[in-house]
Amino acid sequence: MNKKEEFAVKLSRLRCFLAENKKEGILINRQDNFAWLTGGGENRVVTASDSGASDLLVTAQKIYLLANNIESGRVMQEEVSSLAIEPLVFPWDEEEKKKNFISRIAKPDQFRKNNRPFHAPPPPDRTRTCPVPEPRKKCR
Repeated sequence: MNKKEEFAVKLSRLRCFLAENKKEGILINRQDNFAWLTGGGENRVVTASDSGASDLLVTAQKIYLLANNIESGRVMQEEVSSLAIEPLVFPWDEEEKKKNFISRIAKPDQFRKNNRPFHAPPPPDRTRTCPVPEPRKKCR
């Protein structure tokens, strides 16, 4: 499975999650979740934080990169260039514009922020109906 195929599988799982939970989008900012979805991409500037310097907003129709004008070019070229992601760029000193982008795409009560790693097991009382891909074959 190449990076684009892996991205497509994970994106379909997230979109299934959105549909099951009747949400318009999910905002991904955690470094580990950004890396999980993008197949190893980095959104970090500071390593001592769970949060990254750019966010991914996944909706049923599109996926957006929300980043300031300093980080957007690097992330688009180095981390997600092969993936179908639309950049939404705001000035580095106007962080509130990111909230404006988000509110134009999804109502605040209709999107979910990631607050735990996606690779963590779901809570025990949660039954998942989203497709889960076959495990990768181990290399020897």
